[in-house]
Amino acid sequence: RWAGPASFLAAMTAGAALGALGLALPFAEVGIAASVAVLGVMLLAGRQMPAPAGLVLIALAASLHGLAHGAEMPMSDSFGGSFAGSFAAYAAGFGLTTAALHVAGVGLGTVLARAQAWVWRSAALATTAAGLALMARA
Repeated sequence: RWAGPASFLAAMTAGAALGALGLALPFAEVGIAASVAVLGVMLLAGRQMPAPAGLVLIALAASLHGLAHGAEMPMSDSFGGSFAGSFAAYAAGFGLTTAALHVAGVGLGTVLARAQAWVWRSAALATTAAGLALMARA
């Protein structure tokens, strides 16, 4: 249950470090939006995928999210002008926020798993629609 969120956090942090160092990938924003739509489609399908494949997909999506976070890292003279210190503080902020979102998501998923099918299918459809809307704006 927690391997996915842990993998997401690790890959996002690694991607953020690369983004803060200047790595940029074309269409990263489209990839981020597509990851939201794919998550919705996978939830709609209602089938489990093998854990290793799922963790790879999670890590790929998280890396793109991390690249975006890293690219948006404010550069300042905080922490004596140390990149490592500034990055650590910045990463702690988005990492803790992301961890809290994952805890909430696991809790919501637990509730939705017990709900009638139309409830979680509606949530999955809304997730897919949100991802497609993000893709249209990316």
